[in-house]
Amino acid sequence: MIRWLEDERLSSAVKANMARFKATSFAKDLDEGEARWRFMSWPRTDHNPMRFLLESDDRRHATFTFDAAGMAYGKIEHAEEGVTTGRSA
Repeated sequence: MIRWLEDERLSSAVKANMARFKATSFAKDLDEGEARWRFMSWPRTDHNPMRFLLESDDRRHATFTFDAAGMAYGKIEHAEEGVTTGRSA
């Protein structure tokens, strides 16, 4: 489950970025999973590249990027194991 940012406190650019991220299969997988995720960093402009960083309660880190060409990809790092799993949106 993702703890989404409070919509009323966001600029229009951040709202659009969050909507774009929310529409990805990567975000849907995090949101529908059992782990609880919170945002650590998010893009504040509407220009690519955009990177979203989230952390779970069990200290895993998820990174999702829309790169300069508009390609989207994400990965989850398991800090205690040093294992990374990658996934395209």
